[in-house]
Amino acid sequence: MTARRSVRALVLAAVVLLTVACGGGGGGTSGGTEVLTVGIGSEPENLDPHATRAGTDAYFTSNVFETLLERDVEGKQQPALATDYTISEDGTIITFTLRQGVTFHNGEAMTADDVKYSFERFVDPELGNTFAYLLDQLDRVDVIDDYTVAVHLKQFDGSFIPGGGFAAIVPKDYIEQNGDEYFAQNPVGTGALRFVERRIRDSFTLERFDGYWGEQKAAYQRYEFRILSDANSRVAAIRSGAVDVISQVPPQNLAQLEADEQLTVVSGYTGENVWVKFGRLDGDVPWADPTVRQALDFAIDKQRIIDQVLGGLGVPYAGVAPLSSGFDRVDYRQRPFDPERTRTLLAEAGYPDGFDIEIVTPANGRLPASEQVMQAVAGYWNDVGVRAAVRVVEYSQWIEHIRATPPPIQAALGLHGDQTTYDPQFRLITQLACDAPYSHVCDPQLQAMIEEISSTVDEEAREQAYVEAFRYIHDIALEIPLYSSEQAFALRSGVCWTPIYGSPFTDMSHAKPC
Repeated sequence: MTARRSVRALVLAAVVLLTVACGGGGGGTSGGTEVLTVGIGSEPENLDPHATRAGTDAYFTSNVFETLLERDVEGKQQPALATDYTISEDGTIITFTLRQGVTFHNGEAMTADDVKYSFERFVDPELGNTFAYLLDQLDRVDVIDDYTVAVHLKQFDGSFIPGGGFAAIVPKDYIEQNGDEYFAQNPVGTGALRFVERRIRDSFTLERFDGYWGEQKAAYQRYEFRILSDANSRVAAIRSGAVDVISQVPPQNLAQLEADEQLTVVSGYTGENVWVKFGRLDGDVPWADPTVRQALDFAIDKQRIIDQVLGGLGVPYAGVAPLSSGFDRVDYRQRPFDPERTRTLLAEAGYPDGFDIEIVTPANGRLPASEQVMQAVAGYWNDVGVRAAVRVVEYSQWIEHIRATPPPIQAALGLHGDQTTYDPQFRLITQLACDAPYSHVCDPQLQAMIEEISSTVDEEAREQAYVEAFRYIHDIALEIPLYSSEQAFALRSGVCWTPIYGSPFTDMSHAKPC
């Protein structure tokens, strides 16, 4: 049975998968409603939501922790730990009314003190939160009463509400009594699932939290997430019944799994964007020249990569992605595949005989076919005389490479999703702002554009500012957009689940037996 869909369909079609993505009868293969076993391609590095380093941590945190506002399966923002909010006229004070009756997994009641503590902890430099800059505009948090907080920003930040306030809410007393290190090993949140145990490089286990505040409780008693980084192992596990669900179905196995009557394959738009990322652009390297970067862009047949390497699971984009505000306003497109134009531009730039360049990519697992995508890029570059080689590294090593200053790379796979805010501000700041954690550039004109976006209150003006910022990025080819990702998941007969629109992660709290 097949339930694949395209991002070009209406967003509301995602809900249909909740009923379509069901096999016939029974429960999960691991024991009916008792245990659901999930095979994922990458391991979370940190269990503390305020000490995250990379996107893989969300495989864990999305199941255990919650923010003040959350996204439903359609990607629509809904009240979560906050039931309402008001915004001051200048946009700098957001007053949240907190949900009463929320209990942490350790039995403590959530109050405004926990919310204030969580915001302050999120930006605490001692924790080393890679994403602390998301709350760069945080001034202070005032506790009005037990269930009301006022978040004061230094200036308006258009991403704050779309990002749900960013900070996962954690228990103040529990952490202060036990310490950060203990909390990282024994995390406690408010989500529908709570932590049981973790086995490094093997698995982590969660269980249903019967004290969850939401009307919809988790359907299974126990949830086992197995780390199956090898794609063949994931496919074998789902076909044999060793697991009930797998993420990151390899494109080359889509047809095989779709033909299996014991399985259902569902796909969803993840909001993750993939591009070619360059190392330092201020040195004596060929790709410091915009003409060379444009030439390298013309050399790549992006649509063929989507069709033949990804099995159709991708959408072309030119900067502003389908999940992002302003996508409908974009009037520029990816550079077309034109190898002759590449050769002409390389000659004009002084490189008629090409040059050497190395591309660093993470091994398959975090992203389906990441190795094959970058090998295809290298192949296209070699076809036009640029001597490209691909170096495959472990995901954690790739993170270190693209975060290092100066970066020890010439080019690399770039990966960043817009699912945190459903707009590209997060991506712009992270990847292209001066002194940002994953940025290898500091372009004064672009920096001014990013700062303007962050402080623009009017929604239409903000969207147009995104379009103009990415037009500038496109014109000088600061990066080469390849595709915005869709991802396939496979489910055993008897399991119903739909991926959350705009997320690649396995939030299994709404999975249920069919």
